[in-house]
Amino acid sequence: MGSSDADTIAIVGAEVCEARELVLAAEAVGLAIRPVAFGSPLADAAFDAHGPGSVQLPLAIVAGRYSLQRPTFDAVLECIEVSRGTRRELPATCVVLRTTTHDVQSPGSGEDDSPDWLGNSLDSHIERNDMTNEEFVRQAYGAAEVKDIAAWVACFNPDGVFVDESVGVTYRGPHEVGKPVENYGTAFSDMHRELYDVYVSGEVVVVELALQGTHDGPLWLPQGILPPTGKRMDAPCCDVFKLQNGRIQLFDCYPSGTVILGQLGVLGNLDGALQQQVSV
Repeated sequence: MGSSDADTIAIVGAEVCEARELVLAAEAVGLAIRPVAFGSPLADAAFDAHGPGSVQLPLAIVAGRYSLQRPTFDAVLECIEVSRGTRRELPATCVVLRTTTHDVQSPGSGEDDSPDWLGNSLDSHIERNDMTNEEFVRQAYGAAEVKDIAAWVACFNPDGVFVDESVGVTYRGPHEVGKPVENYGTAFSDMHRELYDVYVSGEVVVVELALQGTHDGPLWLPQGILPPTGKRMDAPCCDVFKLQNGRIQLFDCYPSGTVILGQLGVLGNLDGALQQQVSV
C-alpha cells in the first residue's frame, strides 16, 4: 500500500492491548501509524463524533475523518477503501468527524509514526482537558510504557506520592516519583504493563494488570542490586490511583513481589543473589 493520508491510521489510546494487535496488523500491510494524545484536536473531534457515553479504546481514525471504536482490522480497511473512493459504504461501527482535521501527518513529514509504546513520541506535557479519570490514568500508563519520565512525573501533583507496597518504599514529589519507572525500565528493557480491568469510583481509579518483561538489567531493591537473570517476568499487580485537582495525589502500587522474585529464580536465596546495597 502507499503512504498517503488515507493510508495513515491515527490511534487514540495506543497503550491498550487491542491497539498493539491493530498496529501489528496495519504495519504488516504497509500502513502508517500515528499515536494521538488525549486532548489533542483530533482526539477531541473523534470523541465528539462518537457522542456521550463510554468510548471503547483504542479509537482508530482513518484519513483524519473516519473514527472507529476498538475496531477490527477489516473495518479499518473498509474505511480506507471509502477514503480512496473504491468503496461506497462505511462499516456500521464507523462515525464521521464533524469537522475535518489534518492532524494526521503522512510518513516522511519528520514525525515518528511508531505507536507510543514502540518509541518515545509521547508529549511530556499532558493536558487533562475533558479526559475522564480513566482516560487520564491510561495516559499516565502510556508515559510509563515509553519511559517518558517527564510525562509520568507531570501526571502527579507537585506533592504527589508514589508508594511501592511490595517493598515498602515511598517516593514523594517530582524528584522521586519517577524513580520506580526508571528502575523497572532499566531492569526490564522491554517492560510492559498489560492492563486488564479498570474500576473507577469518583476520584479513585483501580487497575488490575500484569507486569511483564525480560530481566536484562540491574534491578534496585532496598536490600541491594539484583543483577540481570535473563528470566521472564509476568506478575500480577494492582494499582490504586487517588486523584486530586485532576492529577495523581497518591499512587499505591501493589505488585506481587514474591511472584516476581520467584519467576526471576531468586526467591529462595535472595541474599546470595544480591550485589552490595546502593541507594538511588
